[in-house]
Amino acid sequence: LILLARVLLGMAIGGFWTLSTAITMRLVPSDQVPRALSIVFSGISLATIIAAPLGSYLGGLIGWRNIFMLTAGLGVLALIWQSFTLPAMPPENKARGGGVLDLLRSGLMRWG
Repeated sequence: LILLARVLLGMAIGGFWTLSTAITMRLVPSDQVPRALSIVFSGISLATIIAAPLGSYLGGLIGWRNIFMLTAGLGVLALIWQSFTLPAMPPENKARGGGVLDLLRSGLMRWG
């Protein structure tokens, strides 16, 4: 179960890093992209530095289970806030069918 949770976490983190840049670039005007990306990545760095010590401190005060519930609640609130504030972003290009299986048909990719 823990291994499955780690796999899902890895997929979520990989998806986040992949999509955060692309979505940021679509949300702001092209002349503001460098500033927007620096804000996004600064926030990620700050959260990475602060999350563990703050979670440990608060866990000692109110218990680790309550911290997990608080974190889940904050995640739900963030999801609700984003659903109301972010604009609709239809796809710009239609994706080809096949995906990974088409990549494996390529000789170079199959060799790798």
